[in-house]
Amino acid sequence: MELTNRTEKYPDYEKYLSKLALRRKKSATASGHDDRKPVPGQDVPLLAGHPHADIFPIIGTELILKDGTKLQIGEDQMKVALQYGSLKGLPELKEWLIELVKRLHDPPAWKNTSHPSKLDVLVTAGSLAAIATTFELILDEGDTLLTQNPTYQTMLCVGEPLGINIVGLPDVDAHGPVPSSLRELLQNWEDKKPNIPRPKAFYFVPTGDNPRGITWSEDRRRDIYQICHDFDLLILEDDAYYLTQFKRPLPKTLLSMDVDGRVIRFDSFSKVLAPGFRLGFITAPACYISKLTLFYQTSRAVSPYNQVIIMSLLRHWGHDRFLKQCVHVTQTYKQKAESLTSFLQKYMSDVAEWNKPEAGMFLWVKLKYLNDSLPVVTKCLEKGVLLVNGASNIPHGGSLISPFIRMAYSKATEEQMDRVRKKC
Repeated sequence: MELTNRTEKYPDYEKYLSKLALRRKKSATASGHDDRKPVPGQDVPLLAGHPHADIFPIIGTELILKDGTKLQIGEDQMKVALQYGSLKGLPELKEWLIELVKRLHDPPAWKNTSHPSKLDVLVTAGSLAAIATTFELILDEGDTLLTQNPTYQTMLCVGEPLGINIVGLPDVDAHGPVPSSLRELLQNWEDKKPNIPRPKAFYFVPTGDNPRGITWSEDRRRDIYQICHDFDLLILEDDAYYLTQFKRPLPKTLLSMDVDGRVIRFDSFSKVLAPGFRLGFITAPACYISKLTLFYQTSRAVSPYNQVIIMSLLRHWGHDRFLKQCVHVTQTYKQKAESLTSFLQKYMSDVAEWNKPEAGMFLWVKLKYLNDSLPVVTKCLEKGVLLVNGASNIPHGGSLISPFIRMAYSKATEEQMDRVRKKC
C-alpha cells in the first residue's frame, strides 16, 4: 500500500528538541532583520553593524566556465556577496533550491495545507556542518541515535563527543537495513538495550552509502519509513550522493514519501560541483529550520560570497542544465568505479571480495583471510597508498577490528593505480 494513503502521524516536534536548542534565543539584530523583506529607499538601517558597501575593495569579478562561457558578477551583486547575509541563505538561492526539491522529491508534506509545520529549506556550509548542527538541535548527552552499521565515519566523529549513544543496526544487507531486524530491535528495545534510552532519530546514507557504496531499493526505503512512522522516529536522510546514482531514473527518496513531516534531509553541492563552495542545504519542517537559524547567528552562517558565485552559475544553467551536469559527473564517477573494480578483479580477487558500487565514490572491500585490516592499511600507508581501516566506520560500542577496507575511487588515476600494483 502506498504510504500516502495511510493516516499521517505528525511528530510532536518540540519533544525532540535538545536542551541547548530550547535555550537558544534570537538576537536583537536578527529579530529585526531576518524575518522581513527590506523596503529599499524607505528603511533607515540603524539596526545592525553592517559596514557600508562603499568600503568594499572589490566591485566585480568574472567566472569562466569550461565551455568558455563568461559570467559577469557586477557591482550590485558584489555588494551582496561582500555583506552580511540572511541566516537562511541568499533569498534567490533559497527559492532555486525549493524549486529543485519540489522537482526531484515532490514532498507530500509540502502540499498538505493542514500540516502543523510546513517544509522549508536552509542553506548551509556543506552537509556535514548541517548534520553537526542538527545533532545539537535534537540530541542531548545520553540520547540515542540509530544508524546503519557500518556508517559514515565523520558522522561518528561529530556525534560521539556529544556523549550520545550511537547504535548501529545489527543486520544490514545489499539493499540497506533489514526491516524485520530493525522492527524487532525497536519492539524489544528495553530487553535488547536495557541501559540505553529509546532512539530519537535514525541517521543513514541511503544512496551511495558511505562507506559501502550501495543504494537502498525503493521497497526498502518504504519499509524503513513505515517503521520510523510506527515508532515515531525522526529520519535524518543524508543524501549527499543522491545525484551521483549510476542508474537512472533516480530512486525515490524518503522525503518524497514523507506524509508525516518527520524527515530532515541533507543535500550538498560538494560532490557534483565543487567542495570548495562549502554549500549544502537542509530540507525540514519549518519549525526546525527556524530553530536551526538560531545556531547560525554565530560563525556557522554560509558565506554570501560563495552563494552569489554559485547562484550566478545556477541562474545561467537553470535546473535542467544543472541536472545534466550531475549526469556528466556521475559518468565520471562510474568510469572510475569500473576502473578500480577491474583492477581489483585482476589483482586481488583471490584475497578480497566486494560489491559493485551503485553511486558515490566508495568501494567497501573485505579481506577474505584476515579479521583485522589495520596491518594491511598500515603497510600500504608506509608505501604511500592511502586507505581507510573499516573499524573506523563501526558505531560506538562496536568491534575494534574489521576485515574491511574503504577505498575512494574518485581521484586516483589509472597510472596511480598501476603504481599501487608495483608498490604493494
